[in-house]
Amino acid sequence: MIKKILRAMGSLRFALVIFAVIIFVSSVGTFIRQHAPEEETTQRLAEIFGDAAPAVWSFLDKTGFTDLYHTYWFNFILLLLALNLIFCSVEKFPSTWKKLTGKISTDKDVFKPYFFEEKEFKASSEDVLKTFDKVFSRWNKIKEGDVLAAEKGRYGKSGAFITHLGLVILIAGGFIGGIFGYNGNIAVLEGKMENVVTIGKGKDITLPFNIYLENFETEFYENSPKQSSFRSKIHFIKDNVTTDAYVSVNSPVKFEGITFYQSSYGVFPNKDVIFKFTVDSLISGISSEYSMILGQEFDIPELKLKAKLNDFAPALGQDKDGNLINFSTQLLNPALNIVFINEEGDSVSEWIFMKDPASGDFSNLHITFNDVWGAEYSVLSARIDPGLPVIYIGFIIISIGVIVAFYTSHRRVWVVVKETNGNVSVSFFYSKDKGRVTARREAEKMFKNLSASIEERKGEK
Repeated sequence: MIKKILRAMGSLRFALVIFAVIIFVSSVGTFIRQHAPEEETTQRLAEIFGDAAPAVWSFLDKTGFTDLYHTYWFNFILLLLALNLIFCSVEKFPSTWKKLTGKISTDKDVFKPYFFEEKEFKASSEDVLKTFDKVFSRWNKIKEGDVLAAEKGRYGKSGAFITHLGLVILIAGGFIGGIFGYNGNIAVLEGKMENVVTIGKGKDITLPFNIYLENFETEFYENSPKQSSFRSKIHFIKDNVTTDAYVSVNSPVKFEGITFYQSSYGVFPNKDVIFKFTVDSLISGISSEYSMILGQEFDIPELKLKAKLNDFAPALGQDKDGNLINFSTQLLNPALNIVFINEEGDSVSEWIFMKDPASGDFSNLHITFNDVWGAEYSVLSARIDPGLPVIYIGFIIISIGVIVAFYTSHRRVWVVVKETNGNVSVSFFYSKDKGRVTARREAEKMFKNLSASIEERKGEK
């Protein structure tokens, strides 16, 4: 009974079932972004399931699809795949090992189906033997009775076992990473420090160092509110030692064995937001830089004006009637409202856009809106995977196995020699386990070489 179970677990049918399950589950796990906030996932599900999206999210969260690759049941499926590969290899290994280490068979019943051609020569059996050794000099050869046999590429039969070994090692690397590693997110507000990584479902990991976000930088496509790139300027702080780094989407940073990726970002409105701008006087040529919060004032002595930061809009635009409106909470089109007040107390209000430098042009000065600091936060993905080197080794072994399995071919040649009345009859047999379309052309070429060498040796006597 146990043998039947083990044989069934090592069968191709069982492997296909496991692969089908893994493909289906992984497809769902790819659609559902892992460790994503509930609001984000629910919004995406609403496009398909409508009002049922919250219930669908609840089901996916309870079953582990929101953290698929760390669930016990998914790892159990991978374990079944590893066992399938092991049982399959163990069952087939003895017969394959015998083929790898044994001698090529000279049993005529074995090579009889591979007959190619027969030809007579006015030569001796000794001539044929020596010619056979010459033509197949780099092949493994034996002679038993009237049969000469040679083979090449026997190690190609080990390709499947090498591939299976690589897959098992790759799965083991996944287990190591799942048990001893983690993949979570850490959100840091500009000007703040954080050291807690959230890895899902209320699980937090405290890092042995702090991450300080000095600035979050965003670039936009020309004349478009769409971001072209964004990156975080951060500092790793440990034991009063600071290490500077930039993290962007395609440029992760590694520190203390943990790799940090730029995941996402957002805006957190608060009263401590600092607006950075530059005032260039076209009268004196003096350039002054300011960092202020809303409500603060500054003087412009050359023009005898006072200026006050009056209002801010993260995404200022116009509606269909041409009225100014704020259309998003994200920093898509930041605009700073400044009120200028003269000595008589008269005032005028102007909007200055960060993405439109011309909006800061005035008769005697130019104001450049540089940055909104302290409002944006950066979400970094923190990942540590001790199983990654094992996975790389597994991929290398799999690649070797695939090359051996598909690009090497076991080729066998048999020659039966019969000597009668001074002539020699040579029967040629040829077998190739891959590329059988080309096997006949190869056999024809080999037999021609053998025939030519026999004729040449006979002529030398």
